[in-house]
Amino acid sequence: MSKPFDQRQLMETLEHWLKNEDSSRSNGFQSEAGAESPLEQADEAVVLLQKPLENICAMQQPGAASILDRVIGIYLQQTPQLVSSIHQAIEQKDSNALLEAAHSLKSSSANLGAMQLFCLCRELESMGRENRICEAITLQAQLDQQVQRACQALQQEQEVPVT
Repeated sequence: MSKPFDQRQLMETLEHWLKNEDSSRSNGFQSEAGAESPLEQADEAVVLLQKPLENICAMQQPGAASILDRVIGIYLQQTPQLVSSIHQAIEQKDSNALLEAAHSLKSSSANLGAMQLFCLCRELESMGRENRICEAITLQAQLDQQVQRACQALQQEQEVPVT
């Protein structure tokens, strides 16, 4: 990917490279019919899957600034606005806005391996799609907690030197 690039291009590139050769298990977030995905099997104590982070690091060019730090930085910068948009959509009972904001946060969280947040955003996205705003109200505190956990874990990943 050449510079300059925008978030959309970055996300498309990440999604392309994060796909496993087995298309039925794309990035470990989808499962075969009837089987639990790694996300559903995961211990709630695990905040980040390491495989997506490793895949991002694998795109690192020698001598270039850390691509992982850059991706995490974009995520940390944009996540508060997405969370605010989700809260505002719920408050205003705007199903479409909830769907869009939850989808964006879901995708970016998946790309960085924030599995619990991914699952929660998938649920919020579904609630927006199905116009179940009243149910979404009950998930706001959990969303805030999962965002805080994911952001803290990602900040710690930025502090880990790349080898």
